[in-house]
Amino acid sequence: MIGGAGYVGSLLCRELLARGHRVRALDALLYGAAPLEELLPDPGFGLVAGDTRDPRALADAFDGVTAAVHLGELVGDPACAANEALASQINGAATRRLIEVAATSGVRRFAYASSWSVYGAASGWVDEESPPNPLSPYARLKLAAEAALLARVGPGFEPVVLRLASVFGLSPRPRFDLLVNQLAARAAAGRRVDVLGSDQWRPFLHVRDAARAIACVLEAPGQAVAGRVLNVGADALNRPLRSVAEAIVRVVPEARLVARDAAPDPRSCRVSFRRLATTIGFQPSRDLEGGVLEIVAAIRRGQIADYTAPHFHNQEALADPAVQLRLRRAREAPLAALR
Repeated sequence: MIGGAGYVGSLLCRELLARGHRVRALDALLYGAAPLEELLPDPGFGLVAGDTRDPRALADAFDGVTAAVHLGELVGDPACAANEALASQINGAATRRLIEVAATSGVRRFAYASSWSVYGAASGWVDEESPPNPLSPYARLKLAAEAALLARVGPGFEPVVLRLASVFGLSPRPRFDLLVNQLAARAAAGRRVDVLGSDQWRPFLHVRDAARAIACVLEAPGQAVAGRVLNVGADALNRPLRSVAEAIVRVVPEARLVARDAAPDPRSCRVSFRRLATTIGFQPSRDLEGGVLEIVAAIRRGQIADYTAPHFHNQEALADPAVQLRLRRAREAPLAALR
């Protein structure tokens, strides 16, 4: 797994181990190894500290591997817009090289974590056949990576593109630059819930359901998923942003909702997830309110001491000199296998 120490990846590692799979995670550990430390004693788990821009790291990651998941890119519109050169290296050139190495090294099933952001803005529902409308460097890089991956489909190589909805909920590597998590944390901390673009629609998905969906795709028959694009989420979790804020206020009644029509982020659409349900029978099991509740509880019991800390926000974390140093060292230093 590429990006095993991240927000989704740290839970996917646990999901796959619970299903009886052996897991090797390759991660540059920009935000530290803590999300995976409890897994290190597991004989079925291995962690390799390395960078996807390093050919040695890719060769080591795919040695003897039959199925792979790529979660190891810079994530989010703000992080990529603020670091376009780095995003082009990691989400662009490194991902293309990674696909080539996987396709020629014995990997059969390859799942790529893309994003609903490739749809951009649409007046109604969109599905996998709808024309993409990427509105940011992040979305454009995702779309280019999808094309590079699907171009390699053939005997012995079964790529599948997963366009994830906006993810929320607690993970071993928490993030509070995600809309639901950020608003829930603000409410729990006694701050008002500000919503810009309250009439915009977004699709949402609990992070544990995201991990479970990816695991199901890895285990699905090849004829069901090979060469396919699958939106990953739930139709019922398409919500206008005002509805998201109202759900948070229901969980935290003392929070004050402030909704504005201004929309600095133009993305807005309702995404259909029917293909995922009919193809592999997957249905998310967690709702928005439950995810809000777990964020609120974590803040209030002190599990998250300061949700505004830079390491919980991808764009701010990448600006940290210590993280920039890790980026340089991860690319230049020999691989480190941790157990």
